[in-house]
Amino acid sequence: MKRESFRAPGGGGGQRAFVLHPPGELVSDLLRRDRTWESVESALLRAALRPGSVVVDAGANLGWHAVWAALAVGLGGRVYAYEPDPRNLALLRVNGSGLPQLRVLGAALGEARGEVAFRRHGANQGDSARVRTAASFTAPCWPGDALALARLDFLKIDTQGSELRILQGFTKTLARQSQARLIVELWPAGLERLGDSVDALLGALHALKRPIYLIDHERGGLKALSEPALAALAASLEASGGFSQLWLGAPP
Repeated sequence: MKRESFRAPGGGGGQRAFVLHPPGELVSDLLRRDRTWESVESALLRAALRPGSVVVDAGANLGWHAVWAALAVGLGGRVYAYEPDPRNLALLRVNGSGLPQLRVLGAALGEARGEVAFRRHGANQGDSARVRTAASFTAPCWPGDALALARLDFLKIDTQGSELRILQGFTKTLARQSQARLIVELWPAGLERLGDSVDALLGALHALKRPIYLIDHERGGLKALSEPALAALAASLEASGGFSQLWLGAPP
């Protein structure tokens, strides 16, 4: 497998080699072109982590965020990287090799234990989403509370519409771990594809009792969102079919 070398995001030192999907896959093509992926999220996540931190990455794809997080938390920390799609999982395992603090799991996170269906959509290998019908593959599903984590510093949820289900499965853990920060994708169309509502997701986010920010890609930072502002953002995304990434908890 051919590896390509990338610099640590956020201006940090160090390099890491990754194996990518062949040309024609969205995330890998953008990595080749831009030499980074989700640059604002990457920088914010690394800035929030310290040696010994514990991270859960739901929807780890080929491992971009999980690998850099593992390097940031060091041998005293732990990163749990969940990826249900076998095509991404194969690269995640290769890209995470040699990092004992990174635990790769070929499963989905969700609201309960079971087997769930996924469907691939187009050329974006990261757009494997839970569905109710017309599955491309199935994967085991675990609730996050089943991890019984004594510590959780960061939870990243970018799962193309199952964000609400994952938060439901982490209810007890997030109630105990009030310091945990989160990145959560807000994509109304993805939620609706699984039969969930954007209002239910917003309710779950507010129930976490953490400050909520928009990850602002234009300005490269965080923009505080009041409850009315978040509702307006959600309504705009619902009308446009677009998505945004939210940050919950203290800024780094």
